[in-house]
Amino acid sequence: MDDGLVGHAVVDSRLDSQSGFTLHSSKPMIVYDLNTETRFSGPDLLHKHKVISGMSIVIPGETGPWGVLGTHSTQHKVFSKDDVNFLHSAANLIASALARKTAEDTINVSEEKYRKLIETAQDAIVCDENGKITIWNKSAEKIFGYSTSEIIGKPVSTIIPERHNEEHLKGAKKFLESDRASIMNRIVEISGKRKDGNEFPIEMSLSYQAANDGHYSLTAIIRDITNQKKAKAQLIEKSKAVEKINNELKDFVYTVSHDLKEPLFSINGYVARLYETYHDVYDEKGRRFSNRIKANIEIMSNRIQEILEVAKVGDMPPFFVPPLKLEFRIIQTVVT
Repeated sequence: MDDGLVGHAVVDSRLDSQSGFTLHSSKPMIVYDLNTETRFSGPDLLHKHKVISGMSIVIPGETGPWGVLGTHSTQHKVFSKDDVNFLHSAANLIASALARKTAEDTINVSEEKYRKLIETAQDAIVCDENGKITIWNKSAEKIFGYSTSEIIGKPVSTIIPERHNEEHLKGAKKFLESDRASIMNRIVEISGKRKDGNEFPIEMSLSYQAANDGHYSLTAIIRDITNQKKAKAQLIEKSKAVEKINNELKDFVYTVSHDLKEPLFSINGYVARLYETYHDVYDEKGRRFSNRIKANIEIMSNRIQEILEVAKVGDMPPFFVPPLKLEFRIIQTVVT
């Protein structure tokens, strides 16, 4: 056989070509003599190999033709109805094979995307079919400590503390009894069990997929919340400590304010009595000192009141100082 008949070649598919004419026709295209054909022109490939007779038919597809299938002869040939049916059957077989291959390729691409999505997920993704683990991603390996080869096919109870096994069985039974809404698409907090036996807190949400045979597979998305739990506990402890300090501070402010008010009242009283008793003998300097003491007593009384007001909303004024320094400041202010 001529080598030119083996391999592939590009032929014209315009309407005035045999392939193009066939694509635009709903019937098989039969050529008795290509040299005298007037409906279209034969491709150079067929003329080069001295093809005389031939038959072509469309390879059908769901969204459009896959192409054209043809058979050719270098001698005059009259094609029978059986020949046409045979070529038609061959075209249908090719169309089915191409459709199946396309579907398989689409599924493979989808599965590859799904696999990559699972493998790169930050959360553990675990699939359970009939109580057995069937999918286990890298995050699950990291969180639970089991490699994929170690865990696939093992019961789900392997990663659940024993005290939760009964609860898990009840949940599975509930699911099988069709009460799926109560356990699906919810985030629950439970405990997981690592390979070394240590328990740790996890968040888990469930979804399910139904198979054509009536079986279901459960997919669990699991997150290790150990750090979140620790951070929450620390926050609660700090909040309690801050609340305790605030309460103690308020008590201290009220106590100090009360202790400071009494000596101020006493000083104010003594200054008033001194002025009433000895104002006749006060010179200008004595009256100035007396008025200064009264003014500073009023200033300190106002500051103490401000401290009390601020303490009511849980804050302290910028001039707040420890009690010893505050007492010294009051005395110093009164004297000067």
